[in-house]
Amino acid sequence: MTNRIVRYASLLAAVLLLETWIFFFMETKRRARAIRLHWYAIMSFIFFLGVVYIWRRVSTVFASRNVFSFKGLARIASLTVLAMAQSCLLLSLAFVNNEPLALNTAASYCLGFVIFLAISCVAVDIAAWFIHSLVLRSRKRQNVTLKTILSLSLALVMTASGMWSLSQLEVKHVTLPVKGLHPRLNGTTVVQLSDIHLGPFNGKSALNELVGRVNGLKPDLVLITGDLVDSTVSNLQEAVTPLRDIKSKHGVYFSTGNHEYYTGDVDSWIEELPRHGVTPLVNQRVCLFGEEKQGCSGGLYLAGLEDIETRRVNYGAHSMDLHAALSGRAEGVPTIVMAHQPWAAVEAIMWKDVHLVLSGHTHAGQFLPMTVLVYVFNPFFAGLYEPQPGVFVYVSAGSLYVLIPYRHFFGPEITLFTLVSSKQEEASSQALMDPAARVKELSRRGALSAKVDRTASIQHYYRCAPQMKKQAQIYYDEGDLESAFILDNKFLTLFVERIKQHPKFSNASAEDKQVKPLVKSSMERATELKAKLLKKYTEEKEENMKSLQEVWPVKGIGCGQVLGV
Repeated sequence: MTNRIVRYASLLAAVLLLETWIFFFMETKRRARAIRLHWYAIMSFIFFLGVVYIWRRVSTVFASRNVFSFKGLARIASLTVLAMAQSCLLLSLAFVNNEPLALNTAASYCLGFVIFLAISCVAVDIAAWFIHSLVLRSRKRQNVTLKTILSLSLALVMTASGMWSLSQLEVKHVTLPVKGLHPRLNGTTVVQLSDIHLGPFNGKSALNELVGRVNGLKPDLVLITGDLVDSTVSNLQEAVTPLRDIKSKHGVYFSTGNHEYYTGDVDSWIEELPRHGVTPLVNQRVCLFGEEKQGCSGGLYLAGLEDIETRRVNYGAHSMDLHAALSGRAEGVPTIVMAHQPWAAVEAIMWKDVHLVLSGHTHAGQFLPMTVLVYVFNPFFAGLYEPQPGVFVYVSAGSLYVLIPYRHFFGPEITLFTLVSSKQEEASSQALMDPAARVKELSRRGALSAKVDRTASIQHYYRCAPQMKKQAQIYYDEGDLESAFILDNKFLTLFVERIKQHPKFSNASAEDKQVKPLVKSSMERATELKAKLLKKYTEEKEENMKSLQEVWPVKGIGCGQVLGV
């Protein structure tokens, strides 16, 4: 027993040392590829467990000495499918071209079927145990052949439904009211593509089909929100050429997803895509339909963020930077943000005048049981959300697929947005709210931002603290009291998390003692800002109520009742 514990502990220590070396000491390009191999090794091990589990079941049911009997042939076919499934990830690394090889495609179909069969076997085993032991209370041996037939039937149903859903490429039409949108931009159309995953399983012909569907929509703007490629420029240079054929009145823009970094060739892709008519936005923004020199008057901003995973994993100089992308915009100009992962969208919606964030990444789970897991572990799953009044997040279910060619519940999609002028004046409606409630909402937004950013910020706490204080002071000096209050609350929330990690704060490191004065000044300013905001909001509400009473002098009915406030 002791020897077994020592062996497991040694193995764990070796894995931790390897991961430390990969994540902190390896050269950037090699690190990205090593991370990909690292995940492929973990996935291959999980698949291997499933393959062994299925083989034990199948080999028992189809046991036969005669190779040419039905059971013998079924045994050989089962072994072939399992071997193909197990080799799928290895083939995806070894063979990448402009079009997927037939071997890769066959292996991906086999892998999907094996996943569904393993899930079905587990589900049937659990159901059989429940019925056999708890309901019937029988001691008879369970019929393994019957359970295997039921499992195969369920797996075939999942396979057929997954193939059918994948074939149903849908154009989803979404109309969005945008506050501050210039009247001449009313009716502007924007197409979103996401998670195309060109590489070992999707090639040039699949991209050609997508481009044809996009061109049929005649959009004003086309946005690709990450995970366009799954391999290097040298492997896919020809496969991306259909991007040149996209017809968009105001261009095609791209933001990176996590898979661009997994290729280890993200910098080459950023250089390559402009040759195909696609403009990458790497923590950058552009002014569309207006003049940047005139504060983008009459237009809107489009910003693109690097993938949020760059914060967790060191990819050289790459890191998602909201300040670089969104600071310095003209006030009141609506902003669209491309942020691949929904967790990045949670941060982006905290910024002023951001009215739409476009994400992808989730694939809406793509297939069972991933659908359930993705739903649980993401703040936004799929489709349209309105986390704040007039602020929208849209998560695309993906335009193609990754790894296995099956989808459940959500098919692939191309999303067509039509932007229209908002019929509500947010400032007026907010001015009717209780002033204390408005201040509380600002405080909540700061705390939520800290909660989302806690992992990265705590790790680099001493570097982040002065930067946040400096930015809050800039907002304060510019008269943007709301943004300063939000950032101060974020800073204080992170400070509380720091104390939780080190309860004996008075005896903590010298760096902690340096942060103390910043915390004190932040608390003082937050108190001052709270008082100023309460006064400001109270005055706004009084003025707004007076104006409404002049418009609606109805006896016996308050203005709040008229507006439903």
